[in-house]
Amino acid sequence: MIFTDFFDDWTGEDFSEFIYNDDYVKVDPEYTGQRGRNNALFFSDLLAEDKSVSILDYGSGNGSFIRAMQQSGFEHVSGYDPFSNPQRPQEQSDIVLAFEVVEHSPRPAETLDDIVRFIKPGGFALISQVMIPAGIDSLKADWWYMGPRNGHISFFTYDTIIRYARSRDIS
Repeated sequence: MIFTDFFDDWTGEDFSEFIYNDDYVKVDPEYTGQRGRNNALFFSDLLAEDKSVSILDYGSGNGSFIRAMQQSGFEHVSGYDPFSNPQRPQEQSDIVLAFEVVEHSPRPAETLDDIVRFIKPGGFALISQVMIPAGIDSLKADWWYMGPRNGHISFFTYDTIIRYARSRDIS
């Protein structure tokens, strides 16, 4: 795992002012909706046989995934994002999706624990996360994905994620 402790004392307001502000789109142009729409295309096809499934988009950003899924006929799609949609859901969901979320957290284990809390019994979470590449020792901070300006502050290997899951008895 690679991380910085620079943001450990930041408040939500600090993140909103210095990272997730009007200029955020300059470092993450797909944030405006393309990523959410692409993910919705994939999941609406994958889940086409069961449009009654409940889905939570954890880290929902601007809500583009939610809107695209609803346009595809999925009625039970909601979102939670501590910055853009801070109203925490009151219910658990069959599927919790977290696309590129955990690397934004100064406390990733707490974030993963929070994601798991939203899963209905018998449901599952799908977490999309870019893993630390082989050769990071020579790349160091010259890795394209590493950048505090885009909010990417915690990075993981596959082994780190497996160790987390085992420590929580999650399969």
